[in-house]
Amino acid sequence: MYVLDHTLPYIILGMPELSKYDITIDCSKQKICQNGKNLNKSQNDKNHSNDKNKQNISLHISECKQINSHCSQTTEDQVNPPQSVTENKCELRKEVKDIIKNFDSVFSKDKYDVGALRVEPQRIVLNSDLPVSLRPYRTSPVEEQEIKSQVEKLLQAGLIKESNSPYSSPVTLAFKRDEGKKTRLCIDFRKLNALCKSDSEPLPLMDSLLDKLSKAKIFSSLDLASGYWHVPIHPKDTEKLAFCTNFGLYEWCRLPFGIKVAPAIFNRLIRRILTKYKIDFACNYFDDIIVYSSSELEHW
Repeated sequence: MYVLDHTLPYIILGMPELSKYDITIDCSKQKICQNGKNLNKSQNDKNHSNDKNKQNISLHISECKQINSHCSQTTEDQVNPPQSVTENKCELRKEVKDIIKNFDSVFSKDKYDVGALRVEPQRIVLNSDLPVSLRPYRTSPVEEQEIKSQVEKLLQAGLIKESNSPYSSPVTLAFKRDEGKKTRLCIDFRKLNALCKSDSEPLPLMDSLLDKLSKAKIFSSLDLASGYWHVPIHPKDTEKLAFCTNFGLYEWCRLPFGIKVAPAIFNRLIRRILTKYKIDFACNYFDDIIVYSSSELEHW
């Protein structure tokens, strides 16, 4: 860790500053150099350079113990804790709970509990009329039972239906980190994606979104559960989204994950819905919607 002497609290230097002041770290020799000259704990203001374009700095090395010791000696006045946030925390939580209670019906109970966007059913346009038809992947008895269970839940939720489509993409299970096993249902749409007509809908830029939030003080974040599944697919195109298992053929009635044009379709719909509000207090990054305000009164 490299700390710069300053009249303000210490500054931890990152790569841009180390490059600016020509700081070189040689791990094999356990050396730190500035402008080719070795630095150590006793060197503070002894470094000079003949390069007029390089600025000398006063620098010393601090170990973790020293930093911890310095932090433990820092007074509350130096830290300036955000007291106003602490005082309002309980009040904000109560208001949030009241909102959730009053609008309980719009919150999903699980990933299959999704609504449907009131928009025109979306089209899946292909560059060829020749159907993509692949055989199902081999699965173990345990995997097949997991697939069968999830397919049944999708059927009950009306997200898929049984099919006699000429199209067929195989299903597989992917590893889900939070469960520590293969439980994520995935459709291998790679062959179909090769035929999908591209969609040039511009995707959100994180830097632009952060600019909009720069002056806001109060935020509410909404995450659309299983976002793509809210988007209805045109009846003429559902057969293109058919997938095969070892126990049957099914097709999607909603926009599935894994389709090449899904991000563009989804973002366009959310953007259109938020258009008349977006500039004032809401923006989205795919299925994450953030509502922002400059005050609590304005927010609620």
